[in-house]
Amino acid sequence: MKKPKILNGLTMLLAMVIMFSCKSPQALMEVGEYDEAVIKAVEKLRKQRKKKEKHIVVVEEAFIKITNKDLRKIKALKAEGLASNWVLINDIHKKIQRRQDLIDPYLPLVAKNGYKADFRFVKIAGLEMQSRKRAAAYVYGRANELLKQGEGGNKLAARNAHDLFLKVDGYFQDYKEADKLRRRAIDLGTTHVLFVVKNSSFGFYPSGFERELMRFNEHRLEDFWTAYYTKRSEANTIDLKIVVDITDIDVSPELVNESSFTLSKDIEEKIKLANYSNTHKKDEHTRDSLKIALKDQPTHKIVTKQVFADVLEVRQAKSAFVSAELMMYDDKSQRRIFTERVNAESAFENIAATYRGDKRALSSEVKCLLNNSPRPFPSDESLVLEAAAHLKGAIENCIRKKDNLVLR
Repeated sequence: MKKPKILNGLTMLLAMVIMFSCKSPQALMEVGEYDEAVIKAVEKLRKQRKKKEKHIVVVEEAFIKITNKDLRKIKALKAEGLASNWVLINDIHKKIQRRQDLIDPYLPLVAKNGYKADFRFVKIAGLEMQSRKRAAAYVYGRANELLKQGEGGNKLAARNAHDLFLKVDGYFQDYKEADKLRRRAIDLGTTHVLFVVKNSSFGFYPSGFERELMRFNEHRLEDFWTAYYTKRSEANTIDLKIVVDITDIDVSPELVNESSFTLSKDIEEKIKLANYSNTHKKDEHTRDSLKIALKDQPTHKIVTKQVFADVLEVRQAKSAFVSAELMMYDDKSQRRIFTERVNAESAFENIAATYRGDKRALSSEVKCLLNNSPRPFPSDESLVLEAAAHLKGAIENCIRKKDNLVLR
């Protein structure tokens, strides 16, 4: 149900961007989009050798309106007396700074008719530094509160603490060891997952089977907040245990099926007709007469005939099937969180053909098979290992579907 809302929101945002890009600076200012009006008017002035008064007036008036609006907002936020408001106040201070930095390189702004804009910039540097210090202090304090919850086992709180310590670093680098605390938050917020493979089947179990299953852990499933292990000693604490219990391994016999059939096709051939050149012991006068008589006669004719080919087709087949039960446990309580069955198959198939007779009778499919020849069957080991590789993908997809259980 959420996807349509997200799509609708993106559609509306795109429509707004297109709408504003098409509007003139004056039109943007009239609808209260003062920052957009300033940006677009400055872009137009940048391209003008002789500045137009209408664009200078838009920058001047829109700047005054949006700056006064921002200052009123800051005053209201300070009046609320909430420590968290310093984050919003600092955002506004930075916005004022960016706006003034945008205009400053073009001062004084003088139109070609002599009109000169009057800008009264806010002395923002000191105000921004003050709000930044207070915002950093608030975010740092909130991050420490969440970190304490993380110390108590709340991984989601630890992850939120990590994000807040990153935000602190955006205010001031090396702020009160925020980077060290952020790394601690990573440790507390990471879910450690142990992978275990068991074999409950009575089937063939090649030595590299388990290694093939484990190969994907670090590279395909791990993300920032999830670490996978194949040995308990690799991590101090294990949060979840995933058991892959192989319940069935089966390799089919080597099958060879031969079949023979005859193909036929009607084809057209061009036949040369007999003419005067085949006439023997004719005198010169007769040959000249024949030459005149056959001058406008056809020399060839098209005939239809049927051609045949006997085909021998050889089909080879062999397959391996692996089935497993995938179980996830809470490592501390040993409570089973979910169980799901996963299957995988690897198959070898080869088709070859030979023929006797007229090749023109063969179909395009049979012609393709003529390039093939019977091949050696793969070993049981190689087929089972290939099935293990497919099973690996099935296990990965299953875990990704349950990623909410791993607190991603």
